[in-house]
Amino acid sequence: MVRFEHADKVAHFGVFFVLAFFSHHAFRFKIWFHLVLLTLYGAGIEWMQDSLPYRQASWGDFIADLAGAVSYFVAYWAYCRKTGKSDA
Repeated sequence: MVRFEHADKVAHFGVFFVLAFFSHHAFRFKIWFHLVLLTLYGAGIEWMQDSLPYRQASWGDFIADLAGAVSYFVAYWAYCRKTGKSDA
């Protein structure tokens, strides 16, 4: 089995990219509000992990969460700009 360092950061990034996609398509909020909600969710996850004796919080995981969410909206903005959609 191939393992690589920081695989958990890639997983955090991917999960929050997908969460941003679903959030964006499920609710008609402004993009900034989606980002606030996802930021609070990511912070809440890390806070809860820190309260468990067998887990610990990680700034790296939190940053990967934010990067995944922001990357989705940047990709969506680029897609809208390229296709001429006015939904960005």
